[in-house]
Amino acid sequence: MLRLLLLGIKREMIMKIRIGISGTKEYSDRDRIKKYCYKLKQLFEEDLVIVTRGKAYGAEKLAKNMANLFDIEYEEILPMHKKWKTIEYSSKVGFLNSKEYAENLDSLVIFGENLPEALSWVIDNLKKQNKKVVFRQ
Repeated sequence: MLRLLLLGIKREMIMKIRIGISGTKEYSDRDRIKKYCYKLKQLFEEDLVIVTRGKAYGAEKLAKNMANLFDIEYEEILPMHKKWKTIEYSSKVGFLNSKEYAENLDSLVIFGENLPEALSWVIDNLKKQNKKVVFRQ
């Protein structure tokens, strides 16, 4: 880096912000998630990645749809028991999945109430890492 500066070359680090969007599988307020994703896109432009746990229903499905609609980079952190079919789901696996998801986020936005246990573990892990958790009802 010092050599680049001595040569007069300016190099900027481009860091993308990784926002997790999650919630209950019953969440269905499409307009609310649409507005939120639109605001995120306006704020971060091309430096935004929306990350979910790859759920097929609810807030995460809506977040995936909105990421596609607004041309936002999208990523899924799949649980271990979906990546490797030889692993059966257990509370220990759920906890490890939650830890991996939390480590791959800068912030998490949660839509809905009555959160599942796995999402509570994600929130705990994010708080331990001093990362922000936003609740949207």
